[in-house]
Amino acid sequence: MIKTLHRLSAALSLFILVSVFPASLVPAEAAPAAIASMSAIRGTELVAIGFSPGNAESLILDVINGAKKEIRLAAYTFTSRSIANALLRAKQRGVNIAVVLDAPKPSAAPFILPFLKKNNISHRLISKYGIMHNKFLVVDGVIVQTGSYNYTKAAATHNAENILVLRGTGCANVYLKEWTRLWNDAGN
Repeated sequence: MIKTLHRLSAALSLFILVSVFPASLVPAEAAPAAIASMSAIRGTELVAIGFSPGNAESLILDVINGAKKEIRLAAYTFTSRSIANALLRAKQRGVNIAVVLDAPKPSAAPFILPFLKKNNISHRLISKYGIMHNKFLVVDGVIVQTGSYNYTKAAATHNAENILVLRGTGCANVYLKEWTRLWNDAGN
């Protein structure tokens, strides 16, 4: 997983370099794997950048509210009632929702697990890793929301967090592949 995260991080960094700087300024030591991943996300559009406290949560809600077919969410921590309610509204609109969460300590998720169960939102808990520290959404196979933002009230009101919203099937496919791996690692 660490290697995958490093590859994704390197690919995003290279994406930013290639998008902003001419090819002659991209470091020669850029890893071949990152360059290969780059071709998968070429054409990805940066839709929005958000920070918290500030507009990060409203951007996440916009992404969820815009979903038509499918939302795949991977989260380390999830305690935000507003984001949970947005997922429920999406489900009620017919959007297929699936959530993979880090396996919590017994007191860490008193709200979200019962909420997901009560509302028949597919979810799995992953304990294969020391922590599953991802925080991303893939929506309709084309939108990715990612960043440091945990889906928590504290992230919205107390923490300094960031998000990126990206549009592009190549980028979404990379994240969806990672989400699927995590989902499968979590088992039933």
